[in-house]
Amino acid sequence: MPELPDVEVFTASLNKILTGKKLLRLKVVNGQKLEDSQAVLSKALKGRTLKRVYRSGKEMRFEFSGNALLGLHLMLTGDVFIFQGKNPNKFTILEMYFSGNTGLALTDRMRNAFVKLNPVDKKGVDAISKAMQLRFTCQAVMLILSQLVCP
Repeated sequence: MPELPDVEVFTASLNKILTGKKLLRLKVVNGQKLEDSQAVLSKALKGRTLKRVYRSGKEMRFEFSGNALLGLHLMLTGDVFIFQGKNPNKFTILEMYFSGNTGLALTDRMRNAFVKLNPVDKKGVDAISKAMQLRFTCQAVMLILSQLVCP
């Protein structure tokens, strides 16, 4: 299962490769876990430029021009692959074809990974954010300074 650091690395890499590219078309290969049809996804995203890729929890978010947002969750066995030309990957759920002959495939051998158009961010502090790190650092410093022994 991809953990937060894995998803963070994936999004950083995808951001470098795909940002600024135009989505030419997308193809739903296996729509078992999709909430939106290929027609709905295409209408919302086709022709838009990818502004950035970022992480929200364990989901990857693809922010396009025109305030369009696509969320991908890899679940237990999902993965993403960059390809040139034709997608060679098995177990593909979604293919996205960008300008520059660059493609992105969402794959999952168990078919549990899912795609959601305009997902809503969940409330709470991100587990690997600076705010969370500061919170635990402050607690550790207070414990050390108080010289309390924990039972």
